[in-house]
Amino acid sequence: NKDLLEFIEKISDATNKQSRIVEADRRANDPKLLDLQQHFFEEYGLFLERKRGEFQYGLDSKAIKKKDIIDRVTLLRAITAFSGAPSAARSSENKMFEEERFEELLYRFNRNTITRAYFSFKQIEEVNKERKANGLAMITSGKYAILFASSLIGNDSAALSKSIEKQAGDNVVAIFKKWPAFEKHVRALKSNAKYRLAGEFNYDGYYKGSTVGGDVKKYNWN
Repeated sequence: NKDLLEFIEKISDATNKQSRIVEADRRANDPKLLDLQQHFFEEYGLFLERKRGEFQYGLDSKAIKKKDIIDRVTLLRAITAFSGAPSAARSSENKMFEEERFEELLYRFNRNTITRAYFSFKQIEEVNKERKANGLAMITSGKYAILFASSLIGNDSAALSKSIEKQAGDNVVAIFKKWPAFEKHVRALKSNAKYRLAGEFNYDGYYKGSTVGGDVKKYNWN
């Protein structure tokens, strides 16, 4: 919709005149990012931030709500984890936007997969908020591993016939229910012996490490 896109551009331009260029901004006009910005806005009313602070003017003028802005780094981390690299999703922002990695990520996946990755990440945040409100421990260091696991289920025709937001919600909730069993399983694996220290399992180290991606992929989530 031409009017909608012009609305985005006006808010973006007003902010960009006041913003300094950072490395990630050099990728801001990538055709795939532009396409995704249009997609998220037209389909979901969300604003994908291609440049840092792109919509600050819109926030300040209350034309846009913070919850409706998609942070570009968050999106790339979500796609990285969803693609099977949960530990890499914890890389620095600069690494996320290295040209080769950036292009490989965006051009490897279609709109639906990228959208599902993003909404799955947001669903993980929502479940963690609910857990905290109910006095349960949040799963923070393992959130990207959960995101990868969610990509491995709900891929049958019946599940895929649902809206992408519903798919994301159903899959993430299902994975959270199975997560305690998964963590018990990985604690016992010989390949994870280095994370067992003084009778405790170093989950933060594990979720940053080299074995988590393979463990998630091999686990029976059904």
